[in-house]
Formats: sequence, structure tokens, C-alpha cells
Amino acid sequence: TNWYRFWYLKTLLIQLKRKTWNINQRSVVGLRPLDCMRSSANYNKKHVLGDRIAALDLAKGIAIFFVIWMHCLQYCSEITFTSSIYRFIYAFHMPLFIIISGYLYSNKLKKRTLKTNIIRQFKRLMVPNVLWGFFLGCITQEFGISGILNSFWFLYTLFVVSMIYEFAAICIKNVIISTIIVSIVILLLPGFEYIKFATPFFGIGLCFGNINLKNIKPNRYAIIASILFSIILYIFLWRGDEYIYLTKNPSIWCYSILEVRAYVLRILVGSAISLSIILVLHKIQDAFNLNILKRFSTSSLGLYVSHLFILLFIIAISDLFQNSVFHHSSLICEIITLILALILSLVLNRGIEQIKQVKYINHI
Repeated sequence: TNWYRFWYLKTLLIQLKRKTWNINQRSVVGLRPLDCMRSSANYNKKHVLGDRIAALDLAKGIAIFFVIWMHCLQYCSEITFTSSIYRFIYAFHMPLFIIISGYLYSNKLKKRTLKTNIIRQFKRLMVPNVLWGFFLGCITQEFGISGILNSFWFLYTLFVVSMIYEFAAICIKNVIISTIIVSIVILLLPGFEYIKFATPFFGIGLCFGNINLKNIKPNRYAIIASILFSIILYIFLWRGDEYIYLTKNPSIWCYSILEVRAYVLRILVGSAISLSIILVLHKIQDAFNLNILKRFSTSSLGLYVSHLFILLFIIAISDLFQNSVFHHSSLICEIITLILALILSLVLNRGIEQIKQVKYINHI
């Protein structure tokens, strides 16, 4: 068909331009259109994902898995901070996400202009936050601005925090000093609990931005020391009520010892466990086949958004069968939600990859 001929010629042009096609070894006449499509797709995948850091991909995959799992426990089983596993995972899974986001954003902070970063961050974070928050509000009947934004609070929080550090970088060049000052100054503001929560973790990620993980081989003793430090902090200091949902951030104008303690421990425990996970994954990334976690990572935004809709659907279905095993089994709910959310996000990302592929080919 004309479509296949068009794709055939375009992908041949890609291969010839990239000098990846050897005419002497294989006949151009024998090239099938499907081979052309796969070749261009593979190039596009390498072009888009070539600079990714495997350890961070694995860490993001673990974090998004824990997000879905904890939401399943919370909404399907009504298990919250009374559960030991719930308390442990909530101590680090969002700090892990935010630290990774700060690390990856450090490169953008150095190389891109303020205007470019504002536009790109707004499109990447705020547009899906408002759009999907509105759709979720239609289901939950929460149409206020607060309800729409807080449905996916991580997205708008990440946008605001990244912009805070953008403007801070104009005045303060040292990232460590900037992180300390911004984390303290933000406590002057009333409210904005999620932003206060994320600000120090994002800054910690920025502080490690000068370190290229690809060129570092973690020392086993450093890994053991970080793990032991995390265990000591968690066992002897972490009680479970320090999380942001239970104890708000302190304000410089009005604070209590309990709030200050919770704020400091959130930073220490969340950072220590997160960095330990990244170091361990960086050490074992080549020893095990962890492609499923990488797939979770590349689909993290789709998983984060889609799983809430699927979770509400599963809850609605389970309410129709209150006496069934499905209604009383959180495990079934967790497995079904995770599988459906993964499939949906993979389909979504596949569509996005195809769009990028077509745009790239048309650009050639």
C-alpha cells in the first residue's frame, strides 16, 4: 500500500543517514517494511532513553510499585499507619521519587534557560495534573481547585518546588547553601504542606547532581554503612507518626517540638533509605535482569495517574459483591489494580512512542 511504501522509503533514509545499513551484507530489495519500522523504533528508543541511568530507573520502578501497593492497602483494605509495612514504605517511597527528580533536574537547571524550564515543566507536570485531576474530580465530585490539584499532589508540588529552585539559582550559585536557605525560608509560609515536605528532598537531589552515577562504582563498605545507618535511624527514632499526613511541618512563627522532630526525621530517614536503595541498585543492576522495574520507571507518570482511576473502578465493582472473596481480599484487589494500571500505562506510552517516532521520521 502507499502507506507502507512511504514508511519503507522514510526508514531507508534513516538507516542510510545513520550509516547503520550495509548494502554489501544485505540486499536492500529484501528489506521488509516491518523491518524498517522496527529499526526506526529501536533507533528512536535509543535516542530517547540512551542517557538514562539504570539505577535511577530501577529506583523509580520500585517507588511507583510501592505507591500503587500502598494505595491498594489504603483504599481496598483500609490498612494505614497501623501496619508496620505501611509505616516503613511511607517513610521513603515519596522522598525517593523527589530525590531522583531533583537529581535529574540538576542537568536542566544548568543547561536550559529559565523560560524553557518553566514551559517544559508546566507542560509535563501541571497540564496532566489539572486535566486528570478534573476527570478524577468528576468521579469523586470534587470540583474545587484544591480538590483537583491535590488529587495528584506530587505533580503540582514538583512543579512549584522546581520553580523555587530555578529562581533561587539566580541569586545563590552554591546548591548546598541554596537548599538550606530555601528549605528554611519555605517554613515561613503558612500552609503549603506538600511543598514544604518536598523542598528539602528535591534540594538533596540537586546537591548530588554533580555526581555522574555512570562513572561511579559503589564501594561495598559504603553500601553497608548506609544500610546500617538507615536501619538505626528507622528502628530507634522512627515511630510512624512523623509522616506528612499525620504531623504537619513546623512553621517558624508557630511550631512544636513534635513537629520539629517529625520534620527533621522525615528528611533524615527518607534520605538515608532512598540513597541506600539507589546505591544497592547501582551495585546489582548488571547482575540481575530487572527489566520489569525499568518498564515501571518509563511508565511511572502513566502508572501514577491511571492507577487511581482503576482503583476507584475496582472498589465500585467490589461494592457490588460485598459477600464475595474479592471484596474481602486485598491481595486480589492489589494484583488486579497493578496489572490493569501497568497495561493501561504501557498502551499509553506505546502510543506516545509511536507519535515521537512519526515526528522524528517526518523531521528527517
